[in-house]
Amino acid sequence: MTATGRAAASALLWLCAALGIAGAAIWLAAFTGLARPLVVVSDSMRPAFAAGDLLLALRAPTAEVRAGDVVAVEAGDRLVAHRVVRVVPAGAERERHGERAEAEGSAASGWRLTLRGDANPVGDPRPYPVGDAVLRIAWVWPQAGRAVEALASPAIAVPLAVGLVALLGLVMLRARLSPRGARRARRPRAAHTARP
Repeated sequence: MTATGRAAASALLWLCAALGIAGAAIWLAAFTGLARPLVVVSDSMRPAFAAGDLLLALRAPTAEVRAGDVVAVEAGDRLVAHRVVRVVPAGAERERHGERAEAEGSAASGWRLTLRGDANPVGDPRPYPVGDAVLRIAWVWPQAGRAVEALASPAIAVPLAVGLVALLGLVMLRARLSPRGARRARRPRAAHTARP
């Protein structure tokens, strides 16, 4: 293998290692509930983000959410990522309507968020009930969601994983078979001369 080939293979391995570490960190954050990667499926938030973008949503206390923030909330079996128009404690909303706010677990201590997509002419049909924490959008990577979806498909993920494992194996095998002395022998030695 030439020096250029070794450098390219080494650079590719370092890139894969960095991506692997970043992926593991995001997976760990998602597993613990601190963060969640989201792929945008509609253009309701244009120009802030569009279909195919990748979002990273971080868990934040609902009490810190303000109008103008973009959050992701559960709406049935999906998540909706829209801009906050209004934040109201659930108990305050009941008291405003003349109802008695009783301690009914999370419903009494929760919040209601009124949301609207930036590209939508009107707000979402009804406020979303949320608990004491919500997913606030922290980062947007344009069109990276399409790459994530492609990499997640078995037709691409399996051959890519096999290729990366093979490349890693070849580099490790080459390093193991190459005697360390051979590398030293290629380097020119400095000439030592005796001084009088």
